[in-house]
Amino acid sequence: MALRRLGWTVTAPAGVRVNDRIVRMAQEQAGRALRSPRWRADLTAGVLATWPADPRQRTAQEWEQVRKAVPGGEHLPSSMIKSRTRQAARFLAVNGRLPVDVFELEGVPRV
Repeated sequence: MALRRLGWTVTAPAGVRVNDRIVRMAQEQAGRALRSPRWRADLTAGVLATWPADPRQRTAQEWEQVRKAVPGGEHLPSSMIKSRTRQAARFLAVNGRLPVDVFELEGVPRV
């Protein structure tokens, strides 16, 4: 429904009838696919902007900083931050530098 509110509609080719439920399911899937990269990019940017002195052990202040750096991050589970930190640390170990953004950190998406 969110995509319909934005005016992003899908139409079937002429002569093809598609059940509205199927159209709504496809729109929901497309919306999730579009929102997901934005959220991952924001999370990665927050983690990289507040890179801790010791990535394996954040201090309480470092946890607070990373949560403030991520939009809506005040209730973000620690596991999400730890996972993204581990990914960035692995990139650092392989490449000798931190990634610039999520697109450098993650591979090409599988479809």
